Amino acid sequence: MRLAIKGTDISVVVTADRDLSIQEVLSAQQLVTGDFEALFIKENDQEETGSINVQSETNKKSSNKFYEYGEMVSVSVMCPVCGLAQEVKGRYGNKYTKCPECATKLFNSSAGSDGYGSKDDRGNFYHAHDVLKENDPVRNGEISW
Repeated sequence: MRLAIKGTDISVVVTADRDLSIQEVLSAQQLVTGDFEALFIKENDQEETGSINVQSETNKKSSNKFYEYGEMVSVSVMCPVCGLAQEVKGRYGNKYTKCPECATKLFNSSAGSDGYGSKDDRGNFYHAHDVLKENDPVRNGEISW
């Protein structure tokens, strides 16, 4: 038997020389979706014989990847000075991105709903939509909320 489940961040392929139980199929589905609430529910105490080979692969756009400071990431730029709107590459961890058209420093705010380090639905890490205020203590990291 072969079972393939593809999610947005991870894909799982399970091959077995027997039919899989509902619990095993549910476990594979939970691995892909990240919902482990029912993972440890036992249907029966019976053990089934046979070998199972589980193979998982992370998709290219995985949000679980750990990014290093300075690594290139995608940034949504909407420059209020020149009106440029496009996606560009920027460095992970930088507090600003320069507008490619007019070179204005734009503040990198978090693009994802989970704060810094998370992506928006287009895969951007930052939204650079406001001019960087050099003397802003919050944006300079002197004050945190």
